[in-house]
Amino acid sequence: MKIYNSLVLPTFLYGSENWTLTALQRRRIEAAEMKLLRPQKGYALYDHKTNDYIRREIRITGLLHKIDEFRQNWLSHLQRMPQNRIPLKSYHYRPQGRRTIGRPKKRWREQFNSGDGTDQRVQTLLFMMMMMIMMMIMILLLIRVIHFNIEKIQEVKYSRLCI
Repeated sequence: MKIYNSLVLPTFLYGSENWTLTALQRRRIEAAEMKLLRPQKGYALYDHKTNDYIRREIRITGLLHKIDEFRQNWLSHLQRMPQNRIPLKSYHYRPQGRRTIGRPKKRWREQFNSGDGTDQRVQTLLFMMMMMIMMMIMILLLIRVIHFNIEKIQEVKYSRLCI
């Protein structure tokens, strides 16, 4: 595993934050990774062990997951950049003119949303959950303030009665 972590991973992942991967390329990367990991763990293809099972046994995350993580890190780095930086300008660049005939090429920024919009739905659900949690916290704080004020009012009434 030391060789895998020190040689194979950096070689596989070099520049991966800027790759635009198609589904075929993603399958090929996973196949290449598993061709390396199966013999290391002592499994052959006919042992019928799933890729996730082998990864859990070795306690590693998949290359595709790391590529996606690197890509997300690069995107957040881009968003923090000042406006005059060249990488940020190239990210926001929109070419002028006509496009070629046929299916448009997949762009780097389009990889963050799958075709059916599941990533956008997940982000929306997470946002809504965060808003609900914030609302619950606000309600609890409001209840606390009201309870405190009621105690103060009762204390004042009791002190007036005692006088």
